[in-house]
Amino acid sequence: MNMIGVSILNYLNYEDTIGVIENLSTQTWFNKIKIYVADNGSNNESVAKLKELQLRVPFTLVESDTNLGYSKGANLSIRKARSDGCEFVMELDSDARILDGQDNFLDIIVNIYNTKENIALITPDIKNLDEVAQNPMNRDEFSFVKKLLLKVFFYFYIDKLYFFIRIHLLYDLITWYVEKREERVKLSVANTTPESGYIYAAHGSCQVMTPLYFKHFNGHTEEIFLYCEEYIKAEHLKNKNLKTWYDDRIHVLHKESKTVEMITKTHKNKVRFLLEHMIKSGRVFVRMLKFN
Repeated sequence: MNMIGVSILNYLNYEDTIGVIENLSTQTWFNKIKIYVADNGSNNESVAKLKELQLRVPFTLVESDTNLGYSKGANLSIRKARSDGCEFVMELDSDARILDGQDNFLDIIVNIYNTKENIALITPDIKNLDEVAQNPMNRDEFSFVKKLLLKVFFYFYIDKLYFFIRIHLLYDLITWYVEKREERVKLSVANTTPESGYIYAAHGSCQVMTPLYFKHFNGHTEEIFLYCEEYIKAEHLKNKNLKTWYDDRIHVLHKESKTVEMITKTHKNKVRFLLEHMIKSGRVFVRMLKFN
C-alpha cells in the first residue's frame, strides 16, 4: 500500500476538526494513513484543544501564526505530508466525514490511480445532510457561451454592480429567491448518485492528490485567499493534460462548515464575505479560461 497522508485545515472550528479526526480513527484502515492538521492562525483555543486530542489520537499538528487563507494554509499540512514521504494526500474538510463500512476506501483509490490514465485527482461521492450530491461540481468544462458570459461579467465590472445590488439594494428579495431556488434544486437531486467517470471540477471537501499530481504541483496554487479553488485547479490540470476521476463507490458526508458563521456572525455579513472572496477568486479563474 502506498503511503497516504490526510490533510485537514483548521480555523477556529476545532470541534468539527476533532470530529473528523475521530471519524478517521474509527476506520479499519486508520493504521494505513498519517493525519496532518494545519491550524490557520486561530485566535481561540483551537491549538490547545487539538493538542489535547493528540494524547488520544496520533496526528501531526502544523501551526501558522496568522490566517493565510485556504490555499496557503492547506499547503502547510500538504507539504509536511509530502516531506514525510506520503505519495498520496487526501484533503478532507473539517466538516467532512467518511461514512462507515467502507473497508476498501483506500484500496479503491489506489486501484483507480493504477488502472486509469493521467489521474491527478480522485474524488468520492459527496452528499450534504439533505442527501444532495455535491460531486461532481462540473462533469464537463464550461461551454463557449458560458465562458463568454463569465468574461463579460467580470471584464465589464458587472460583478461590482451585482455586489452593490445584492448587498445594498435588493438583499431581502434576492436572499428569498436564492433560498427558494436551493429548495427546488434539493428536491430535484436529493438521494441521487452520479455515475463514476472523468470530470472537470471536483468538490473541495474531499479529494485525493495522486503521485502524478505532485509531479506537476507542490500543493494548491496560492493566487487566491478563499473560494473558487476547485475551478482554478481544474484549469491547471487541464493545461497539463491531467485528469480528475469521480468514483461513486466511495462515500463522504459533508456537513457544511460553521467556520464562516463563526467569522461573520450575521447572514448578511456571511453573504458579503462570500461574495467579496468569490469575486476576487472568480477574476483569477476567468483570466485562465481560453476559447478552445
